[in-house]
Amino acid sequence: MCLYLSNYSKEEQIFMKRKSWIFLLALITGFSACNNEVDLIGEYKDTPVIFCLLNPGDTTHYIRIQKAFLINGNVLQTAQIPDSLRYEPSDLDVKVIEFNPNTGATTKTITFQHVPGAVKDTGIFSSEGFMLYKSNESLNDLRRYRLQVTNTKLNKVMTSETGLVYTTSASGLFKTPGLAGTVIFNNLAGTGYTLRWNTAVNGRVYQPEIVFRWTEVDLATDIGTPDSAVWKLLPKVSANDDVGAEMDFNLPQNSFYRFLSETVPVKPGIKRVIGSLNFKMYVGTEELNTYINVNKPSIGLIQDKPVYTNIENGLGLFAGRTTFYRSNVNLHPSSQDTLIFSKLTEDLSFRKN
Repeated sequence: MCLYLSNYSKEEQIFMKRKSWIFLLALITGFSACNNEVDLIGEYKDTPVIFCLLNPGDTTHYIRIQKAFLINGNVLQTAQIPDSLRYEPSDLDVKVIEFNPNTGATTKTITFQHVPGAVKDTGIFSSEGFMLYKSNESLNDLRRYRLQVTNTKLNKVMTSETGLVYTTSASGLFKTPGLAGTVIFNNLAGTGYTLRWNTAVNGRVYQPEIVFRWTEVDLATDIGTPDSAVWKLLPKVSANDDVGAEMDFNLPQNSFYRFLSETVPVKPGIKRVIGSLNFKMYVGTEELNTYINVNKPSIGLIQDKPVYTNIENGLGLFAGRTTFYRSNVNLHPSSQDTLIFSKLTEDLSFRKN
């Protein structure tokens, strides 16, 4: 574009220059406005989501499968549409391959069958889109397991591997409490009670749980009803892969009685006959520990979380876990006396008989 300004006054030339720049700006803006829409969704890409935790102590094993979705609309509404979440069962071949970790040789192939009409807990996702596969095959502690989910319609294979969690000790995982003896929660040194255990094969994260049981007796009818309180302790992570290394969890003085005072309600007209303790230890593999850490609530300013998955060609988790027990452990008579007469628990009506 050429503009001849010599035949105009100075004021007219300034005005014409301004009009020219305005026109150029409008022209440039017009051209750029022709293609200023950005597609935030993109083309659809099939993304399966798979979850499976293998426990050698279970008699039935489950694999959950669904597909991820990306929409330009209301996500909560779409989550209630079964077709957004599920595959056709006939399109999926679901297997777990057992193999020798030393030689790589396959020792067994476990086929998982689709569970029609499986129902999940209530939530934002449609229960009709809930896809569950199960198998009743036994597992071998000394083997490794390879997940293999094949979408025969898309010719796509999703894989992952895990070992199982187990202990080689004949006495089990726990060191304290032992196979015999009683538990003293408040000791003379004032240091409370220390729970001790040895690390398991493939075990990385450990969460103790103590179940205290009693019988609640109605004084008017003398009818007894079993009851209990579950004390969930914080998880602890093993520092290394050494099998049989000692770990511990200290329960400070009075912590057991404080837990009961905050958990068990005061009730008139009853007595609670002291029962025994069950100790549980939930143990998971390294992959399960990583998944838990990545997905735990954020407490800082940064709320965005990375996506952790160990599923090749998909999302989700394939890992090992198990539970170890030390059951029917009795409270020491001195601990029973503390439970009955302590200021923390004297209103709870615990008795020895």
